[in-house]
Amino acid sequence: MPLSAALKFIGEDHPLQSEGGSVPSYLPAKNLFIDIDPQKALKVGMAKPGDTIAPRLNYTLPGSYISKDDLAILDVISSNMYERPIYFSVTVQRDKLMGLDDYFQLEGLGLRLMAVKSTSDPDFEIYGSGRVDANKVLENFSTKFKWGGFDKKKMFVDKSYSPSVNAHKLVALRATQDFILSNQNEKAIKLMDTYFTGFPNFNFPYEQSMLSFIRMYITAGAYDKAKTHMDIMAKMAVQNNTFFNSLTSADLQTYTLRMEYEQNQNIMSELINLAELGKDNAYAEDLKKMFGNNIKPKQNQQGPLLN
Repeated sequence: MPLSAALKFIGEDHPLQSEGGSVPSYLPAKNLFIDIDPQKALKVGMAKPGDTIAPRLNYTLPGSYISKDDLAILDVISSNMYERPIYFSVTVQRDKLMGLDDYFQLEGLGLRLMAVKSTSDPDFEIYGSGRVDANKVLENFSTKFKWGGFDKKKMFVDKSYSPSVNAHKLVALRATQDFILSNQNEKAIKLMDTYFTGFPNFNFPYEQSMLSFIRMYITAGAYDKAKTHMDIMAKMAVQNNTFFNSLTSADLQTYTLRMEYEQNQNIMSELINLAELGKDNAYAEDLKKMFGNNIKPKQNQQGPLLN
């Protein structure tokens, strides 16, 4: 059933008796759709020249009822699709994408609804919905986003900022990966430079996920830039070793400390792997000496990105 017709119907008086009483109206179908006009889609930017435009957007009601907020989202889409761009924040619950995950385009901290079906990347969770416009992400990061002083002086950054920090990180990682896979290494390096400028270690201490950025620097041919951040992480790992060595075996059995200990082990192993990937065997040997007996036997810690 066309979504517009279903919304019109539910907005009218169609009383329905139920076990809990009566309701003023109901949704007459579970399978709804919006037919796509290719010319209008191109005109408003829901597709680019050369894209394969989908014939329609489909929505299937996942249960036996629909909440008012989901109804409002469907109304926004139906009423505005050809009038203005429709964006979803990357921080929403994934079920609020209304099952249209493959019809989005990541452009920064927003996912734009598109008339094109793309293959989502599950490695990036909601940030992997649909496709990515890496050039738009680079434009936003390098010319529009403002860092509020985090990039200039040391501040106290409460952990409540973590979701926002993580959002920027995953958006930048996905766009960087897209640049590298399309052989646009200079743009990949520029985006990574911009990210590290906005989120410096002195305010946002590097943790294990930063190894993905470092690997991408090396893949893009910027080993010297990668090594700068590897040095920072190596020194942090040594400091962490001093702390862990001060603990008893019983201390290390607590979940949080054990997890942090394992992460530090992974960081040390991967830093050595990355030095070898960059064909810097001398630095790899220096790292082994720096970490000493604190490191486990060599393991492959590449992770899901650009293996």
